[in-house]
Amino acid sequence: MGKRNGLAIVLIFSLAFNVGFVGIWLYHVLYVQPLLAEKQRETVPGRGFVVGQAEEFGLAPQQRRRILAARGRLRERLEGPVQNARAAREEFLTLLQAPQSDPQELRAAERRMAEEQERIRGLVIAHLLELRQGLNAQQRRQLGRMLRERQRSPRPFMRRTQGLTQ
Repeated sequence: MGKRNGLAIVLIFSLAFNVGFVGIWLYHVLYVQPLLAEKQRETVPGRGFVVGQAEEFGLAPQQRRRILAARGRLRERLEGPVQNARAAREEFLTLLQAPQSDPQELRAAERRMAEEQERIRGLVIAHLLELRQGLNAQQRRQLGRMLRERQRSPRPFMRRTQGLTQ
């Protein structure tokens, strides 16, 4: 009888854990995922305007559409330069780790990396100027405040991005 009771207890615990798992999974699927999907729809990909801030910025629907279109164009333009910058960075780090690396090669790899980063900066600045054109004076001030706040927030050195989404 002792063996049978032990198996019954194991079966009951196994069933309880499975029911608990299904409950947590359902909670995630029915509540958490839709909430995350809604937040994702509210946020423009990248680190730019949050569409949910349309009221805060006083954005008209046309301005909001223009911002979304501009963000899409920026993402497309940044794909190549970001991949090139990553490749240049990897090349630089590989050369840096190699015991017999030529200093001239290291400098050239660093220069390529800096050029790609500068290209990315130029595209982002052009994007900001494009966004700024469609904003009124108050919205421009709010954009400036938002960018200043972002500058003040601490950032990890050489942040890695996942295809400019996040």
